[in-house]
Amino acid sequence: MDDKATFTEKHAPLVACPSQVLLKLKPTHFSRSYGILISFSASNAEPVNVKYEIKVTYVKTLVDEQLRIFKLERLSSVYINDTEPDTIADQLAYETGQVFYPLVIKVGLDGSFEGIYNHDEIKRRWPQVKSKVQEYFVGEESEKYLMRTEQMLQDAFTLDICFQNDWFINTFFSSIYKSYGSDRKIKQSKNFSLVQDAVPHTFEVEETLEQYLNHYGAIEIHHNGDCEIISKDENISEDDQYIPSINAKYNADIVLENDTKAIDSIIAQWSWSDGIENTVALSAFNMDAAIVTDEETSANMGHNLSFLDKVNYSEQNLISRFFKSIFSKHKIIQ
Repeated sequence: MDDKATFTEKHAPLVACPSQVLLKLKPTHFSRSYGILISFSASNAEPVNVKYEIKVTYVKTLVDEQLRIFKLERLSSVYINDTEPDTIADQLAYETGQVFYPLVIKVGLDGSFEGIYNHDEIKRRWPQVKSKVQEYFVGEESEKYLMRTEQMLQDAFTLDICFQNDWFINTFFSSIYKSYGSDRKIKQSKNFSLVQDAVPHTFEVEETLEQYLNHYGAIEIHHNGDCEIISKDENISEDDQYIPSINAKYNADIVLENDTKAIDSIIAQWSWSDGIENTVALSAFNMDAAIVTDEETSANMGHNLSFLDKVNYSEQNLISRFFKSIFSKHKIIQ
């Protein structure tokens, strides 16, 4: 007999929870660290894995503007295929990107990213960051890169768009705190930029709020969506050619801590084929909640974040079991 049947027999009948989820930040000084893994795969190239650790801290609520302010701080280097940036281009991008952190952002009460809050502070940091970068990187290409970065920093709107298209920010700070209706399912449009610097594509997404807590006493939200992308050859008129469409898929499993309703974990994936099979996968895990019993996992957590790999491959690892448990329902959401 499975766990759900056993639970049902020993307890009162399961009762539906309210269909509205509201973020309740407790205590006031709310702060969490997350391990992030973003994997880029294409059928014609070797996969690229990007890992880093980031701290998300609640700062305050702007009541009149109906906004919450959060601070994002990098707690580790950015690892590309388990190594720190080792090419000149990657090192230049990483060192220049230090100007953005700590990054303070505006978030709607529904959890969606609304923009950067500390734009002026970022601009004030730039001269010092630029000077430090110029000590180690010389040449025409590095100067061009610094000039483009400086131009972007002066434009608040461009900077907002840049971070709105960031895989982690766009996925983590999304509209999840709301009413899901009597059937606990709603449809909403979500924008994702599948290719760097490309115009975001609009996905029609069905969002489902699970009725019961999972095995770990957490709330689950599931996203399933698609997007039809029309390919165009600007050199050929539409009347003279057949233009095949590209169907892109998006799905995500979001786990919320039941007490605060804050995010504990996210597993998301985007896939599409344009003659090449493409996949982007994102995993975010609340490291503050990790209970590590595996010596190898414990040794790796503080440095290269390789414990995130075990989400996919280890049958016995606690973190893997946590993610897999999101499909086992046992308790009632209060």
